[in-house]
Amino acid sequence: MKAITCDAIITGISSRSDRRLSLRLATPELSAEECTAFHQIKGLNLKTLFQHSDSVPQELVTVHNDMDIKTPSQRLRSVIYILWKQIKPDETNFELFYLDQMNEVIERFKAQLEPRP
Repeated sequence: MKAITCDAIITGISSRSDRRLSLRLATPELSAEECTAFHQIKGLNLKTLFQHSDSVPQELVTVHNDMDIKTPSQRLRSVIYILWKQIKPDETNFELFYLDQMNEVIERFKAQLEPRP
């Protein structure tokens, strides 16, 4: 995979409920090849460096938190996907298989509930 270096401007910062930030960036006008390079890394965990383009940094602030931590629902979806890859039923695609498996999990938990009065 290629690395990308590009001038950019942070056009917006939003605080998230889990103490993360969501950043919106604006790039200069890009060629089709440069746009493709950005689309190829969309959704991936990236190492980033933000530095003013007109100055040499005197200090580096390093954030050490891990971005690879999946939520429990993301982990469950990943496990169901691996199961689907292993058994790969010919008559269904993954999304249908996923919905069927999730419905089974939901029904299993519903069966454990106390009846409503």
